[in-house]
Amino acid sequence: FLSLFDDGFNVFGSWNRLRSSCFLPLFEDAIRINPRNYFAYNLLGLEEANAGRYEKALQYYHISLKMNPNNDQAYNNAGNVFLILGKYPYAYNYYQKAIMINDKQAMAYYNLGVLMAVNNKNHQAVMLFKKTLSITPQYLDAYVSLGITLLKMGNIDEAIYYFHKVLSLDASNVAAKRGLKECMETQKKD
Repeated sequence: FLSLFDDGFNVFGSWNRLRSSCFLPLFEDAIRINPRNYFAYNLLGLEEANAGRYEKALQYYHISLKMNPNNDQAYNNAGNVFLILGKYPYAYNYYQKAIMINDKQAMAYYNLGVLMAVNNKNHQAVMLFKKTLSITPQYLDAYVSLGITLLKMGNIDEAIYYFHKVLSLDASNVAAKRGLKECMETQKKD
């Protein structure tokens, strides 16, 4: 499932596409100024995860959560690391915790949907991607993921609808173009 996202899938969220490692010293300075800055620890976790240092990322997320046990973003981000590491039960638990804290945590629903899709629990994945879109209707990755999951399930017409939806919002979306092409090829085979 994740291999279909080679051009743009990022379990750490779209925000990370806009940031760079030049922020690392700023987050470290924020902690030096205020060692109880749980938000800065969460951001350090994102930096470490994006650099592939997953154990260090988890350490920062756990520090953040120790300081603020209601930090739904840190739970979601730690879930992402567990997803990448293939520790699916941990990922599931962390996403669920994020949703329990904040039932409008769209990224936790989305990431839980990815987890379900990875584990071929496609009906649950579809419901979670639709829940994500009910909270954040412009989140293109959720439309793409929904289309890919529907394609896997053989719901070609519905998958095409969602890929077209993405392309109507972003005509250059490579993942949606790839998904639409796959749908067309599948229809030709049938």
